Amino acid sequence: MTYSSQPLGFEPDIDTVQFGVYFIIKDILAIAIFGLFFGLFCYYYPNTLSHSDNYIKANALVTPSHIVPE
Repeated sequence: MTYSSQPLGFEPDIDTVQFGVYFIIKDILAIAIFGLFFGLFCYYYPNTLSHSDNYIKANALVTPSHIVPE
C-alpha cells in the first residue's frame, strides 16, 4: 500500500483511518445533531425569530404610524 504523502516508501500502518468508516459516520452524526436542534427549534419555539409587531391585533380603522404621506 502506498500513500501520496510518503515519498520514501514508509508505510505507517498505525495511524491510518479508513475514509468510509470514520468521516462518513462523523458527518452522519453531525447532520443528526443539527436535525435534532433544528427540529426542536422549529416545532417547540417557532416564533422565536419573528417580529414583535406580528402579535399586535389588526385594526382596520387605524392607519399604522409608519405609513405617512410624502
